[in-house]
Amino acid sequence: MNYRETIGEAWHFTQENKKLIVWYAFIPSLLGTLVGVGYLVYQFYAFKSSALFDNWNESFTVVALKAIFDALKANTESIVPLTIVGVILALMYFFLPPLTDGAMIQLIARKKGGQDVRILDGMKFGLNYFLPLFSYSLVNRTFNIVSLFWEAGFVLRNLGPDVFLTLSPVLIPLGIVSLLFMFMFAFTEYYMVIDDTHMAQSMAKSSVLVFKHWGKTVRISMLMFLIGIRILVQIVFVLLVPLIVLVGIFYFAESTLPDVGLWIGGGLGMLALLFASYLGAIVHVFTTTVWVFAFLDLSTTPEINARGESVG
Repeated sequence: MNYRETIGEAWHFTQENKKLIVWYAFIPSLLGTLVGVGYLVYQFYAFKSSALFDNWNESFTVVALKAIFDALKANTESIVPLTIVGVILALMYFFLPPLTDGAMIQLIARKKGGQDVRILDGMKFGLNYFLPLFSYSLVNRTFNIVSLFWEAGFVLRNLGPDVFLTLSPVLIPLGIVSLLFMFMFAFTEYYMVIDDTHMAQSMAKSSVLVFKHWGKTVRISMLMFLIGIRILVQIVFVLLVPLIVLVGIFYFAESTLPDVGLWIGGGLGMLALLFASYLGAIVHVFTTTVWVFAFLDLSTTPEINARGESVG
């Protein structure tokens, strides 16, 4: 497998199948962007309120919860609709990705094999593999590097640098295990969806496949990581520029046209959010395509023994 050709072919495939972006990647990307922005804002103010920096009398979590409670208390008529919207968004955030990922993997694999499938067929495929992928996502979240950063940040903020350094011999190996987990089980989802194998068997097969082709897997992983970092920087700038404009609008319109400033700023923020989410959706379809193509190639590549004969 030529990994550069695989990546080029995956990008061409992504450009030719933009319906995958709209139908199966945009909404999960939008939800992920919202959660990601919320996560970064929370971490920023959580550290700012801790003893490491401003040392507020109350933690940011307490301050934020009080502010939300006071706002709801002053607008009781909004409690029910906001609760309904919040529950719907939370359910979509947790349950939609396994559904759309299963649909995308099947559609990409079938299109790669020359099958004539419709974009709506993905809903059937997604439902078929929803429960296995959701179960795997729960396992994956447990060993996710983001979860480890969250826990490390909690220790650093609340227990102090001394305790953090004391626990470093535990946190560092956990980080290594998380990275190893992500690497060795890189093909798990594709075994589950394309070959219809159980989760434990898929994890075992993924480890074997990665071990056999670890060099190619590392190169693809590194390239995908660098591409992801580049796109992330672009998304940050996309969100940052309207934020600067928004601050300026609020500043100059505060005393004259506050309503106009609010609407303009809100509109710019919404456009930036939608554009950033669309970029994220393109990246998600592209990276999924790369891994599907790599899986289809590597999993069907026979091993050659010392006699030059195929052994599997």
